[in-house]
Amino acid sequence: MKTGFFITLSCLWLAATLGFAQTSSLTVVEENGSRATRLNLVFLSEGYTSGEMHLFATDVQTVVDFLFTKEPWLRYRSYFNIYRIQIASNESGTDNGEAGGQRDTYFQTGFVTPGIEQLNTMSSTGSSRAYSLLNKHVPEYDLPIILINDAKYGGSGGPIALVSTHQDSAGILEHEVGHSFAKLTDEYDFNYPGYPATEFPNATAKTLRSQIRWNVWIDPLTPLPTPEPDFENYDPDYPYDLTIGLFEGANYRASGWYRPHENALMRSLFEEPGSVTREALILTFYSKVSPVDGQSPAPNLTMSNQQMLTFQALTKIPTAGDPLSVRWLKNGVEISGSSGSTLQIPSTSLGNGRHVIKAVVRDDTPWVRRDPTRLVEDELVWNVVLSNQTDPTILQPMPASRVLPLQDTFTADATATGSGPVTYEWLKDGKAFKPAVSTPQLSVPVSVLGSAGNYTVKLSSQGV
Repeated sequence: MKTGFFITLSCLWLAATLGFAQTSSLTVVEENGSRATRLNLVFLSEGYTSGEMHLFATDVQTVVDFLFTKEPWLRYRSYFNIYRIQIASNESGTDNGEAGGQRDTYFQTGFVTPGIEQLNTMSSTGSSRAYSLLNKHVPEYDLPIILINDAKYGGSGGPIALVSTHQDSAGILEHEVGHSFAKLTDEYDFNYPGYPATEFPNATAKTLRSQIRWNVWIDPLTPLPTPEPDFENYDPDYPYDLTIGLFEGANYRASGWYRPHENALMRSLFEEPGSVTREALILTFYSKVSPVDGQSPAPNLTMSNQQMLTFQALTKIPTAGDPLSVRWLKNGVEISGSSGSTLQIPSTSLGNGRHVIKAVVRDDTPWVRRDPTRLVEDELVWNVVLSNQTDPTILQPMPASRVLPLQDTFTADATATGSGPVTYEWLKDGKAFKPAVSTPQLSVPVSVLGSAGNYTVKLSSQGV
């Protein structure tokens, strides 16, 4: 079990503005969809000179390759676009980094917080520069990260995560995005005077089971607070190592505050995230992007012909695990036997009038139990207006055939009712009369043998 910890505080240090005229550039590392439908992960270079940008590319790929082998990042990799913003610094490294001393870098980062050696922050000028570059190159950014070209261990959370290129940098980053992205706190059980006493998804001062935010993850038989292992007398049969419970010590307090995991990512680097942290990350994903990318056809559909209707829910496809589920409803009633991203239904089965077709798309992952605002679910709606879906009814039967003497008159009455006004088109031997005959009745003088033939009528109703 790892006992090391990493302090994460978010702050800015003030520094004088340095003169920079570097040109920035954007590189696509990986794109899985439009920026509007994806989570946009953006790395910015800090402490890399113009001759070291190849190192920046390698360092970014190293971090990406590590992060997306960890859950839930692996399962949802297809939800992400990944970019690099290159901007050169005049000097390599960071202030008070591995080489010590001050460094002339673009975002003015440094290990400058007294008493917290591993905390790396940037100046207010550096922060302004970072946001300027993000808005220039990827204004749709969701998760910005400044990668610092220095081997000293450290980084920080906050709206923009910072991480050095220490050999554990990928693990540090996984921890830091828990702060900057999912708004999690550290699960450390030591006192840091003055740290805000704030409730977090993974830290609470409440001990009543019904008030604990992660109570849906706690087994009814798990004692609260949950006993911790005796590190002085190691018990190989300690029963709560992987249990979700209420372990005392969290949020920079040794007592009075509790964490859900005995030992997980927000307490120790390279540990598994734990169920509560993993759920928080997934809900953050879905708070920023929908489980669907679009729909086909357009939401409003008007038709007057009879045909097979096809509706498609363009769902996201997770990189791993089960596909998203789709339920189909017609006018508020679930269509039995219909699942999958495509629904086909004859227009005649709907009939004339206004109809609502709905697809309910959901991620049924067992990794989410508490989702009060239904972030893992979204709905697609089609408003369909149909006409001419039912054939008009002729009021009286038409004769199959008639034999008439010359000089007589052939008459037929096709008066019909429909869901709306009925139109008529009479034909002889499959060809429309010229001029057209569009009345309910047809009258044909039988004056010559050529009057014989096959007479039919086409009926239609445009009712809604």
